[in-house]
Amino acid sequence: MKVFIDTGPLIAILVKTDIWHKKCLEKYNQYRKEDSLFFTNIFVLSELYTRILYDYGSGALKITIDRIIKLQKDEKLRVFQIEDGIFKDSEDAMIKFSEHNLSFTDASIYSLIKSFKLDEVFTLDKGFKKVGITTSF
Repeated sequence: MKVFIDTGPLIAILVKTDIWHKKCLEKYNQYRKEDSLFFTNIFVLSELYTRILYDYGSGALKITIDRIIKLQKDEKLRVFQIEDGIFKDSEDAMIKFSEHNLSFTDASIYSLIKSFKLDEVFTLDKGFKKVGITTSF
C-alpha cells in the first residue's frame, strides 16, 4: 500500500505526550506490518518542523529533523518535492474545493495522491474525505 503521511500523525508518532500518539502509533505499526510505502512532501515537513519548534523547542526540532533524515536514508519515507505541474494542480484543487477550505498543503497532498495513485492519506484531518480521498481513520 502507498500511504501519504500528513502532519498530524507525524507529530503524534514523534511526540509521546500527544493525545493521538497511541492511536497513530498503532496505525503506523499496522501499515509497517503490511509493508506499506510512506510518502510526504516538503510542505508537510515545513508544517511539522514549525509546529515542533513552536510547541516543543529547538532540542525537539533537532531530534525530529534527524529522525526524518534517517527515515529517508533507510528508504522508509519518500519526500516529494513540489514541481511546477503539481504546484499548478494544487492551485486548481484549492480553487475546485474552496468550499471545503483546504489549505494549500492539503491541496498539494490531494494532487500528489491523484497524480501518483497513492492509496490513502494517513491523517487526522476530516477534510480529505470531503474531496474523495481515502483516509486512515
